[in-house]
Amino acid sequence: MLFSHDLTTSEQPAGDLMANAVAEFGTTDTDVQQAVSWFYDDYLTLMAAVILKGQANEQIINNQSSMTLAQALLEARIGLQTRLRQGSQPDIQAQQQAWMAFLARR
Repeated sequence: MLFSHDLTTSEQPAGDLMANAVAEFGTTDTDVQQAVSWFYDDYLTLMAAVILKGQANEQIINNQSSMTLAQALLEARIGLQTRLRQGSQPDIQAQQQAWMAFLARR
């Protein structure tokens, strides 16, 4: 499961701290820009490492680099967060299935 929790519960705000910080201060505050850049790079590296492990186990496609796949997934996640902030209620389970199909070794 790509998400460990339901992103649409009423107890949880739509989006996360980084998405909210970027939306509010991303182009005007250098400290926010620096923190977001660090977070993005760190998160991207973590995702790429997990994907690389899946590629080594032949569970994830390897026709793209782990970093390229991680970046595509992270950007999809950011897009999903944006949709949630807009009040949309996308089908999270369908998104997970699409992402798994995207990554599945054929």
